[in-house]
Amino acid sequence: MAADLSGRAALITGAASGIGRASALAFAAAGACVALVDIDAGGLADTAAAARKLGPAAEAILADVTDLAAVTAAAARVRPWTPCLAAT
Repeated sequence: MAADLSGRAALITGAASGIGRASALAFAAAGACVALVDIDAGGLADTAAAARKLGPAAEAILADVTDLAAVTAAAARVRPWTPCLAAT
């Protein structure tokens, strides 16, 4: 039985490809809102488009996770955006 993640949010790094992309799509398919982070703009856009077809919402955030300022800025964008957290 698949998990029901409706009303939940997931922040996924490395979302443009590989395990990150697979995780993003799995979370979206399970009903989670997904915030997707990667440095690869093209791959990130592709993953976000695919996730939006599967789940309630997806936000693409271009950031280099080796840059603390970029990660801090990305994290600051997540809570205000996430529709699943709007009621909390």
